[in-house]
Amino acid sequence: MAKDKKGKSDSKKTKLAEKKQKQEKKADKKAKVKASKADGSDVEDVDLDAVLEEYRKQQEQFLKITEAVAEAPPRARSAATLLANPSNSNQLLLFGGEYFNGSLATFFNDLMIYYIDRDEWRCVTSPNAPLPRSGHAWCRGGNQSNAVYFFGGEFSSPKQGTFYHYNDFWKLDPTSREWTRLEPKGKTPPARSGHRMTYYKNYIVLFGGFQDTANQTKYLADLWLYDTTNFVWHNPALPPAQLKPDARSSFTLLPHDQGAVLYGGYSRVKTTAPANKQQQRGPQGGGGGQRNVLRPLIHTDCFFLRITQPPAEAPAGTAPLVRWERRKKPANAPNPVRAGATMAFHKGRGILFGGVHDVQESEEGIESEFFNGLFTWNVERNRFFPLALRKARAKPKGGAAGAEQRVGGRRGRAKENEEELLRQLAALRAGVSVEDADGMEIDEAGAGKEQEEEKKAVREMPVSMEFPHPRFNALLAVQDDVLYIYGGTFEKGDREFTFDDLYAVDLGKLDGCKEVFNRPVEDWIVSITRSWCGISANDGCRYLTTKTRMMRTMMSTKTTKRMRRATSRWPMRSPRRTCLQRARGRRSKTRTRSRTRTLTPPCRLRLYPRKRKLSQRPRRLTTGCHIQG
Repeated sequence: MAKDKKGKSDSKKTKLAEKKQKQEKKADKKAKVKASKADGSDVEDVDLDAVLEEYRKQQEQFLKITEAVAEAPPRARSAATLLANPSNSNQLLLFGGEYFNGSLATFFNDLMIYYIDRDEWRCVTSPNAPLPRSGHAWCRGGNQSNAVYFFGGEFSSPKQGTFYHYNDFWKLDPTSREWTRLEPKGKTPPARSGHRMTYYKNYIVLFGGFQDTANQTKYLADLWLYDTTNFVWHNPALPPAQLKPDARSSFTLLPHDQGAVLYGGYSRVKTTAPANKQQQRGPQGGGGGQRNVLRPLIHTDCFFLRITQPPAEAPAGTAPLVRWERRKKPANAPNPVRAGATMAFHKGRGILFGGVHDVQESEEGIESEFFNGLFTWNVERNRFFPLALRKARAKPKGGAAGAEQRVGGRRGRAKENEEELLRQLAALRAGVSVEDADGMEIDEAGAGKEQEEEKKAVREMPVSMEFPHPRFNALLAVQDDVLYIYGGTFEKGDREFTFDDLYAVDLGKLDGCKEVFNRPVEDWIVSITRSWCGISANDGCRYLTTKTRMMRTMMSTKTTKRMRRATSRWPMRSPRRTCLQRARGRRSKTRTRSRTRTLTPPCRLRLYPRKRKLSQRPRRLTTGCHIQG
C-alpha cells in the first residue's frame, strides 16, 4: 500500500510539473505576441523561407521570357539599381528595390527597361530571375559588353521584423533579357547588402557591405574578384601591414584603367561616452563611468586598388596581384560632408548628386540638411568641381528670312544635289531617260519611311534651370553623355518621401534639367497625429520636431526601434531610426520596447538645437517642391 501511495504521489508531481511547464510556455508565447504587437513587429508571424518559396513558385509559372509595354513608369522604390544598358545606347535597366509607406515594406524583383528614344517603359518577366530584394549591386561585364553581373541584397518581412541576406550570383544578358544563376566552384563571397561592384578587364571587383546578425550589424572590408574567363572567385590575401580601407558600406567604387578607385562610405565605430547625462553637460557634472557606444562615421578617404594580371604563362585560374594604395583626400570636396550622396561613372570621372548631412549634438538632438548639388570628381587630379546649369544661347536675329538666307549656303547646295539625285533615281525606276528627270516628282515620304518608323514621336518634356528637389540615395546612370536621376528619399517632420520621378541632364551642354516623369508620392501611414511635430515652412531644408513630454518618454529608451529605410543602397532596419542610421549602408537591429503604451510614430525624433545666428541659418529651398502632404 505504501508503494502504491508513493507511486500515485510521484505521478501527481509529474503531472503538476508538466502542467506548470505548459503554462510557462503559454505565458512566454503570449508575452512574445504581446511584445511583437507593442513593437509593431512581425517576428513571430512571418516565415521568410516560406514567403520566398511562394515567390519562387509564382515565378516558375512564367513559361518564357516576355517583354511587355508598361502602362505607366515603375512604382516608387528605394535601394534599387539603375544601369545604362551596355549593349544598347537607348536603354536603361532598373531592377528590384523596396518601398516603405510608414507601416509595411514591399519588395520588387521586376526588371524594367526604359527606351530613351521612344520614352517608353517595358516590363520583363522571366521564369528564372532573382527573388525580390533591395540593397543589391550590379555592374557591366568589363570587356564583355553583353553581360551584367549581379550579387547579394536583402529581403524582410512586411513589418521588417525579420531579415534575410542573399549570397546568390547572377548574370544578365541585356539583349535577350535572360537571367543565369552562376555557381562557381570554390570559395564565394558571403551574404551581404550595401556593397559595391565594378569591373576591370575580365574581372568583377566586389568590396564591403554589411551583414546583420541577431545582435549587431557587422561591416565588411573583404575584397573579392571574379574571373569571368575562368569562372572562379578570388579572395586575395593582403599583407597585414598594408594600408587598406576600413570596413564600410554605401561607398563609391569606380573603374580605372589600372584597377578601381574607392571613395567615401558609411559605417559605425565603437567609442566610449559618459554613462550619465550630468557628465555630458560638462566637467562640473557628477562622476561616473564610461559606456561603449556605436558612433556613426562618414568616411571621406580615398583608395586606389591596383590590379596586376597574372603572366601569360601562368596556369588558368591564377589569382591576380592586388594592392591598396591610399590617396590624399580629394580637393574641393563637397562641404559639409554628406551621406547618401550617389555617384555615377562617366568618361574617367565621377558624377555626384545629392546627400544629407546630420549633426548629432546630443543623444536627444539631431539636425539634418539635404542637398541637390551636382559635382564632378576628376579621378586623375583627385579634385571635385561643381556643375551648374546654364541657359542655352539665344538664337541669332533675323527670324525666318535669316534662316532662308542661311539655307542658301553649303547646306542649300547639298540639298539641291540630293534632290537631283533622287529625281534621276526615280527616272531610272520609271524607265524614263535621265534627261527627262527634271519633271519627275520626288517621293520624299517613301524615301524617309524607314526613318519615320524608327523615330517615334516623343512628347516634349518640361525643362527647368534647377536641379531636382534635395534628396539622398538617388539612383544615377549615364547613357550617351546624359545623366539620369531616378527617385531618392527626403524627410520632412514625421514623414519620409520616396520620390517617384526621373530627370535627365545633358552633361555636355548643361542647358537644363529635363523632367521625364514626376508623380506624387503615395500616402504615408502614421500611427499618431502630427500635432506634436512643429514644422516651419521657413526652415528650408532643415526640419525639426518640438521637445515635448511625449518625446522625452520615447527618448528615455535611448532611441528605441529606429526606422530602417532605403540602401543604395542603402540598408536600414526597424520601424524607427536616427537620421544617422538611415539607408546609407546599414540598418540598426536595436529593438527595445517603449516603457509606456504611447503609440510610436514611424519617424525620426529630433529636437531643436541651440539657437543659431541669422547668418548661420540655412537658406530656403531653391527648387520647386514636388511633395504633396
